[in-house]
Amino acid sequence: MKKVADIGSDAARFAFEGVKIAFSKIDGLQELIDSIMTYPVKDKQKKIYNFFYQQRHGDGLRVKARAREINTCSTIHYPIWSCLGEG
Repeated sequence: MKKVADIGSDAARFAFEGVKIAFSKIDGLQELIDSIMTYPVKDKQKKIYNFFYQQRHGDGLRVKARAREINTCSTIHYPIWSCLGEG
C-alpha cells in the first residue's frame, strides 16, 4: 500500500475510495489509506504529458501494427477477411 501511495496509478488509487477500517492492529493504517487517495501533485505535469503523448503516438502505432498485420496476411494469400477477424 505504501507503493500505491507513492507511485500508484489512478486506477489503483480509486480502488481505495471510501475504505474505512473497522478493526486493525496496524498503527496508522487509516492514514495510509487516506494518503493513497490524495492525488500526488508533484507528478501531475509529467502524468499529463505522458497521457497526451500516448494518445498522440499510441494511435499511430496501433494503425501501423494493424496495417502490417493486414499486409502480412495478404502477401501470403490469406483472404483479407481472415486478417480482419471476420472469417
